[in-house]
Amino acid sequence: MVLCEGTTDFQESSKERHIASSSQPLKQRSGLLGVSMDGQSNGSQPIGGLPPPPGVTPNFVDPYSLRRFFILTFVMCVTVTTIFILVRAYTKTYIIKAHEWEDYISYLAWTGFICHFGFQFEAFKYGTGVHQWNVTAENVIRVGKAASAIEALYVLLIFVTKLSILLQYMRIFVPARAGVRYYLIHTLIWLNLVYYIINFFLGLFFCTPRRKIWDPSVPGHCLSLGASVTSIMSAAALNVLSDVTILVLPIFWISVLQMPLRRKVAVSMVFAMGICACVASIMRLILSVKFVTPSRLTPDVTYDLVPLLLLSDAEVAIGIICGCMPVTPRFLRHFFPIIKARLLSSRDDDKGNGFLPMAAVAAAKVKGRPVRDGGFMELGGSGEEEEERKIGE
Repeated sequence: MVLCEGTTDFQESSKERHIASSSQPLKQRSGLLGVSMDGQSNGSQPIGGLPPPPGVTPNFVDPYSLRRFFILTFVMCVTVTTIFILVRAYTKTYIIKAHEWEDYISYLAWTGFICHFGFQFEAFKYGTGVHQWNVTAENVIRVGKAASAIEALYVLLIFVTKLSILLQYMRIFVPARAGVRYYLIHTLIWLNLVYYIINFFLGLFFCTPRRKIWDPSVPGHCLSLGASVTSIMSAAALNVLSDVTILVLPIFWISVLQMPLRRKVAVSMVFAMGICACVASIMRLILSVKFVTPSRLTPDVTYDLVPLLLLSDAEVAIGIICGCMPVTPRFLRHFFPIIKARLLSSRDDDKGNGFLPMAAVAAAKVKGRPVRDGGFMELGGSGEEEEERKIGE
């Protein structure tokens, strides 16, 4: 919500500053900087969405842009996530030969991620990444409209991505539908669902009518600056808390297993990719606080909030990669025998399992509970290589 809400707040304050300095009717003004809705002055020269700094001449032809950083982010995120999604799909289809709900949800998250970039290309087409005084008022409104769609889709994407990860935790770490871990993961799923639903509708109806989010000349009302600051900071902080929890849980559960330290570290590294997601969400929180603090509220929205957009992309991309990481060892073992030999080196621990019989180890602690099918096959356990351990032995 930061980009569209920051735009709205600035639009409203700009409207108040300029309404007294012009005789032009409000309904003909963009509300951004007291310019006409078509981005034209009384003459034929376009008017920027923000007065330029002293000594700076607006450039509407070839202004400096952060677009190249967006393109770099796009190429990296799409390339890496696509590779991991293909690895996951191949492994599940041709090696394990079984798909679960978390796999389909991960594919859905990747598809939505590609669509998310489509809206971002639209925003950059009209001036995102360019100083706002080099963007016409008409295009600033178009950027605001695209930003509103980007924010709404981001909320859905980040929830779907986390849902895929949590469902995978359920399959890996919960051998039976009971116990503390089972209810803890369910609690996290439902808390995230409620949180992101609230966040989604808060951004969707930040202004009434919704069109006022990107076009302040439309009659209506928006949340106050104080309310928007509170909602943005709360949302960012809860997002960080959610990311940290999802990172810590598997590492903690692995740490309490009876296995050599070297193996614990190796398995933990599969899940440690989540550290990058935590860093991205923390940086996003810091920037959100900086940009929505009233004393620091940026007027140059189209330029200054690009880092938030790129961090959001990184967070979703890392989440998709984290969800695919547990299947990667199985994929590598299948195609690279030397890796398989190394993973099978500690037969005294898993008797040839190939990586870690997590479900079997956990199931042994639950008397009378059978091992759930596919419990830790994603991390290299193979039905062809070992029989399920009997409970209580």
